[in-house]
Amino acid sequence: MDIEVYLVMPDLSRAKVEALMKLSVELPVSILMSYSIFKLKPITLERLVELRKYADVKVMLDSGAYHAVRLGLNVDVVEYALFASRHRNLFDVVVAPDIPGDARATISRTIAFAKNYEGSILPVVQGEGLEDYIWSFLELEKLGLINGYAGVGGLDGLKRRKSWLQELLSRLCSHYVKLHLFGIGARLYRSLATYSYCVKSLDSGAWQAEIRYRRRSQLGVDGDVMEANYRAMRRYLFRFNFHNKHVISTLPLQ
Repeated sequence: MDIEVYLVMPDLSRAKVEALMKLSVELPVSILMSYSIFKLKPITLERLVELRKYADVKVMLDSGAYHAVRLGLNVDVVEYALFASRHRNLFDVVVAPDIPGDARATISRTIAFAKNYEGSILPVVQGEGLEDYIWSFLELEKLGLINGYAGVGGLDGLKRRKSWLQELLSRLCSHYVKLHLFGIGARLYRSLATYSYCVKSLDSGAWQAEIRYRRRSQLGVDGDVMEANYRAMRRYLFRFNFHNKHVISTLPLQ
């Protein structure tokens, strides 16, 4: 399987910047960052500029819709589009804003975003049920907003059931589109291997479990926060074993 794994960055601390710089020397690295991070922590932009200057790291910009809903925040479509356009040299993939569970609102926001963003976008299909997802995909396709690559969002709760995801992928993949699965980690993706031919990428914040739920001493870094981040990211990509398998397999697991 050849799939691109975006490591979710909940923030871009100094330790994470240095860890990504170190990791990028060994492996191709892709990260996902939310627009909400740049709004809540303005210094994030400065650190991303530094990261892109000194490291070969691919960056996907997401609107942060999922977390915005949980925090009760509103992502202004035009404001987000202007930010992405102003700093488009920093982002390799820009995700259109969506509304978790709401197909119609997501399409409306995608149309508005496409009118205001100067570049190609990754549209996201959404919905409450399976038919909503299919409907939103067909509508976005009809509008000419899907150019061979689409994101699948809102995959939480019952939508993370293997049978539900398999049915969704079987129907979307029949349209000869490459997909990005938001928030689907290695463990769940392995159960969907049948559809690896149409899944281009996914993102996961699971690498942070290495630090959050395991003692840092188990990573062999004691109190070194940068080293803990580096080894946790590296271990996750190693365990995922899909992305850059020919490179990762030659590296010792530290």
